[in-house]
Amino acid sequence: MQDTELQTQIIEEIKQIPDDKLVEIYDLIHYFRLGLNQEIQKTKPQNSFLETYINKPIKLSQFTPLNRDDIYER
Repeated sequence: MQDTELQTQIIEEIKQIPDDKLVEIYDLIHYFRLGLNQEIQKTKPQNSFLETYINKPIKLSQFTPLNRDDIYER
């Protein structure tokens, strides 16, 4: 069954629901969809500090060389 056929069937079923029950159906669908969105976000990899530097290493040219006085401050 294709998505558009299934959507059409769902809409036809919803049309047969009494008007006083539509709020409950809306809440069910709405919160179900929100739950799916949260589930998708949890499965996405988090861009942690470590992943940032693994995927985009620091180049040595970004560092300022230290001189002897910087190392042995008095």
